[in-house]
Amino acid sequence: MIKPLPFRIDGRDLEIRALSAAEAYDVAASGNWLLLFPEAVTGDGREWLWSRFDDTRDLLTIRSLWRIWHGLAPHIYGMEWWSVTRLAGTRALNWMSFDAWSIRHGFDPDAPWVSPRRLTAALMTWLASSCEKDVEWQQLQVEIQAPPEYVIHLPEEDEDGAAMDASTFHTNAPHWIGKTQQTTPAEEAPASSDTKEAPEDNEDQDQGEPQALPWADQPVLSMDQFAAQARQWVQGRRTEPETRGEPATDERG
Repeated sequence: MIKPLPFRIDGRDLEIRALSAAEAYDVAASGNWLLLFPEAVTGDGREWLWSRFDDTRDLLTIRSLWRIWHGLAPHIYGMEWWSVTRLAGTRALNWMSFDAWSIRHGFDPDAPWVSPRRLTAALMTWLASSCEKDVEWQQLQVEIQAPPEYVIHLPEEDEDGAAMDASTFHTNAPHWIGKTQQTTPAEEAPASSDTKEAPEDNEDQDQGEPQALPWADQPVLSMDQFAAQARQWVQGRRTEPETRGEPATDERG
């Protein structure tokens, strides 16, 4: 059963509604995380977040939303946001191969009861099936999970990092800050070649192996570039009827 995700911002309890894998990964493929946060926040929480954002005196800015989303995404997908967008891009690029793999294994990624975490695990297993050696699988995991340049990692023994509550956020924090990068993929995903599914005879050859990963040799967006892109999404894709299509200017960081 897919459950909503409760969290707290500046002392207020909020919740992101239950998301199916299909919906969550469609958003990941587009990169427009604002469709899930604040848009998927339940009750009046969504309006509360947008009203704070619209208040130029409020500390809740695009960077705040962007940072908080990076803290929420692993609880939804089981992996960091940048890893999920890479998986979503790979799936879109190799949709026929993944669909064939899903049919062969009796997995329906579009079923409403499939959680984003389960689809993450399925995508990792599918990619693992294309690796013949342990070193290939290990390298693939590194490519998927390698953090962008804007991430600030704290060592595990760091007091500030140990004090962080993953479900509680404050709008005036300077950046999104992560703990030491994880090397374990999402739960249910294979951790080594011993757990990945071995090809049966030549059946996988008919399906075709995943092609070149779409993020290879692509520059990583800087924090400023990411914030600028997010501002465009805010201006063009907010769902309130009264604001849809209306130009909005927000020069705040």
